[in-house]
Amino acid sequence: MPSRFQLRGESLEGIEWRLFNSHGSTARIISAEKVSEGGLGGFFARQFFEVVVEVDDGAVAPEGSVPAPGQPGYLPPASGKAKKRAGRPPASAPTPAGSGIPAGSGIGALLQDADDADGSFGGTAAPQEKEFPSVSTASQGFAELLADLATTVPAANTTGTPDAPALLAGAGKVVMIVGLATDPMDVARSMRRVLKNAEIRTAGSIKAVSVDHVAGRLGLAAARAAGTAAGRTVIVAFGITPGGQVPSAALSEVEADQIWVVVDAARKQADTAVWVDRVGWAVEADALAVLGSMETLTPGTVHELGLPIGWIDGGPGTAADL
Repeated sequence: MPSRFQLRGESLEGIEWRLFNSHGSTARIISAEKVSEGGLGGFFARQFFEVVVEVDDGAVAPEGSVPAPGQPGYLPPASGKAKKRAGRPPASAPTPAGSGIPAGSGIGALLQDADDADGSFGGTAAPQEKEFPSVSTASQGFAELLADLATTVPAANTTGTPDAPALLAGAGKVVMIVGLATDPMDVARSMRRVLKNAEIRTAGSIKAVSVDHVAGRLGLAAARAAGTAAGRTVIVAFGITPGGQVPSAALSEVEADQIWVVVDAARKQADTAVWVDRVGWAVEADALAVLGSMETLTPGTVHELGLPIGWIDGGPGTAADL
């Protein structure tokens, strides 16, 4: 009989892609819950999603999953959590963009339910607005409140993102650069100049004259073997269409030893964040390469992407250089 497992993730879209990449259409999302955990008086809480997934008998459990309630091996949580119900059982298989399944079914319905449930914890009636007495910031009570918060609220992490790794080099080592249009090719050429002993391949939407194109695992294996024989590093420039549509399956097939995401600091940050998140659902990036830092007054917005910066405008660089 089918087995059920429980998965966690920061977004339903990210969980959806993980399931689609590992199980295709054979995995079925049964229910989804939006979970708030920790915090102080409703503030500073961590929010994430828990979904129950059903897979066919004998299928491998999704990576990072645990047995669902009622399944062998299930362990109940050690402490209670405030949960906002956002599920609608039964649900169909995950339906990533371009699959042709109506948005109102399966994961689309769960996403809508999660949005509807947000802010309606504990019932369907809208909460009444409370009236609070005015408090002077110069009063003794206000000072005591600040002192209490200082001792009960954990300090925010101000260390920032970790340092980016050094550009990988070595015979047969594969470095993949992912980005919009031809941006990956620009970074690949600058990295080849620094490494000196490296060769470039294209993948995704990029194709160039006299440059071999890598397609699938077999193409990557051939490129890696050629790099090993020649004693060179292989740099794969993987292009994404300007619309930001990420070919998740093709991207995950390029099993590189090191992955860089290249972004243009002069482009709108909100648009960049959308496709960078989609790349993160398919592969785990190691570092960020930045272009156009001199063409904008706010190059530091790329820090919001959460990746360590190791390459800026054609050469090695760090976050402190922006």
